[in-house]
Amino acid sequence: MTEMLLSKGHRLRPGGAYPKTTITIHSTANPHSTALGERKWLDNPANTRQAAWHYCVDDSNIIHAIPDNEEAWHCGSADGNRHSLSIEICESGNRKKAVENAAQLTAEKALEFGLSENEIVRHFDWSGKNCPRILIDRNYIKEEIDWKYFLERVKRYMADMSDKAFGERFNAELNKRDRLSPSAWSADDRKWAEENGIIVGDEGGMRYRAFVTREELVSMLRRTKEMM
Repeated sequence: MTEMLLSKGHRLRPGGAYPKTTITIHSTANPHSTALGERKWLDNPANTRQAAWHYCVDDSNIIHAIPDNEEAWHCGSADGNRHSLSIEICESGNRKKAVENAAQLTAEKALEFGLSENEIVRHFDWSGKNCPRILIDRNYIKEEIDWKYFLERVKRYMADMSDKAFGERFNAELNKRDRLSPSAWSADDRKWAEENGIIVGDEGGMRYRAFVTREELVSMLRRTKEMM
């Protein structure tokens, strides 16, 4: 991702601070533009349109032009401009790759804002405009990559990211438990277990507050049996 924020006071950066309750998907309606080209157009003196976006995505790059919490004029609705994050998909290059990049970004932002796939909408849903045309208009759809396909990819990315985040949190909790000191009440029992070889330390110590795996359990059971 490339940060290329419009300067403060730019005519296309109205500012403000608004929570985002939806994500709006657009396509550029330009079969030749790239994300960088779209970003340059926002600064072009020849551009007199009152329109901009938060993110623009092509098949190789994502450009961030307006901070997420700020307003962007993108959907023809005052509420949408303020409370919906806008993502533009370029129509040039590798269509599937551009849509994949947009789906992944949409999933990341949806999780960040606590949104579900139900809060991911089209420009069409705000104003009836034929946008994103590459996902809703048969004249522009390629390889059956339509709105349904896009939402399915977003949901898949959201699921994968949620699983990864859970795994990272779970592993962090396990690592934290590994470093906890044992409780004082277990001192005599721990001494007995260590003296009799039931518990064997490693480079990380005895790890008394860590969870026991099945292989660790059977090893301790075998050592206990051999004492009898």
